[in-house]
Amino acid sequence: MKVTSEQVTQLTISNIKPGDGEFGSLDPITVTLKNYRPGVGEITIKCFQAAWTAGWGGMGGQRVEEFFVESDDAYLIGHLTGGLSCDQRVECPDWLDVVKQRIIQLRLDGSISDKGARKS
Repeated sequence: MKVTSEQVTQLTISNIKPGDGEFGSLDPITVTLKNYRPGVGEITIKCFQAAWTAGWGGMGGQRVEEFFVESDDAYLIGHLTGGLSCDQRVECPDWLDVVKQRIIQLRLDGSISDKGARKS
C-alpha cells in the first residue's frame, strides 16, 4: 500500500444570506480546490450533507479556481451535477454564485493566486 500527501486549498464560506431573505442564512459551504499540475485539477463543493465534484484535464494551463470563475454557469452545473441543467436543479444558481464570488474575492486578496484575477 502506498499513501501520499497532497496540498489542497480548502475554503469555508459561512454567514450566507439567500438572495430574497426568505429562509434566513444558508448552511456553510466548503470548497476544496486541487491543482495536480497546470491545466489539470478538480473542485469539490460541499453544503450540509450534499456534495458536488468535477475535474478537468484540459483547462488550457489554468488553475482550477481560475477556470471555475471564468466558466459559464450552465457548463459548471452540468459537470457538477452529472449532466442536470439549471432548470432541473432550482438551488444551483444560489450556491454557484456564492462560491464564484468567494473565489474571486480570495484571488483579488492574493490568498489563492495573483495571476489574471478579475471581477465578473
